[in-house]
Amino acid sequence: MAKYRSFQLNFWQDNFVVSLPFEERNFYHYLITNPRTNQCGIYVFSLPFASLEFGLSKEKIKELLQRFVDHGKILYDEATEEIMVLNWYKYNINSSRNTHICINKELKMVKTKSFVSKFYELCKSMKFCLDIMFDDIEIIKESLIEKPLEDKESQGFQESQEPLEDKESQGFQESQEPQELQESLEKPSDNKEQKKGIKEVINAFDNNIHLATFMEIESLKSWYEEMGGELMVLAISEAVKNNVRNIKYINGILLNWKNNGLKTLSDVSNYTKNFKASKYSDFKPQNAAAYEVVTEEV
Repeated sequence: MAKYRSFQLNFWQDNFVVSLPFEERNFYHYLITNPRTNQCGIYVFSLPFASLEFGLSKEKIKELLQRFVDHGKILYDEATEEIMVLNWYKYNINSSRNTHICINKELKMVKTKSFVSKFYELCKSMKFCLDIMFDDIEIIKESLIEKPLEDKESQGFQESQEPLEDKESQGFQESQEPQELQESLEKPSDNKEQKKGIKEVINAFDNNIHLATFMEIESLKSWYEEMGGELMVLAISEAVKNNVRNIKYINGILLNWKNNGLKTLSDVSNYTKNFKASKYSDFKPQNAAAYEVVTEEV
């Protein structure tokens, strides 16, 4: 909840605002200055309070909300009573660390997770520093994996969200035997149906490392585009087997494979066999222990 808001006077000269009828113009002003606004622009909008404060019926307030949804200026979830002012981030987010910490706390309280995902994409498009704002934030990961930033039908009044489906594709589990991993290396499959997608990669990370954060998902997506899902799941499994469960270790393994031109499971298998057999080689890549584990005999 805000004690005060910085308000730019050119609001009243904005072409969109000038074109609005008097009632809508004042309501838009109310949406961005009422006492429930916060630093991130996603807040609980109470119909009874709005009706009392603005002097209109609840039905009229809902009608005005829908107009601004149609204008593409806000999103509103009727089930959670949360509103998101879409242009808020442009005028109310700065580079202050304290501001980012405040936003992080507010985002953790947001119930409509699609709003958090939307806010992330908007901030990313403005090249804000995202590390603090989105630290340890729960999200709907499918929106980051599959959906580009776009206005979907103005999104409008949203129904209450169903919980995410149970993960059908869990990636590998910790109970996977080393022999199974070795067999997958020796017999790589080119069958497209068996290739691992980004969802399986993130599921493998979630189940065996920890729940991926925004920034870790971005890192995994970037590596997926370069290396593919099979090598990424293998790198995650190496981190688990060496009990170094963090994204930096996984990045190091993938970087070594990339630098050595390894693009398939068979490439990794051949490389690790040659590396182990090369007793007189002076070359020792980073995370060499991870390579030796890959070819560990059972």
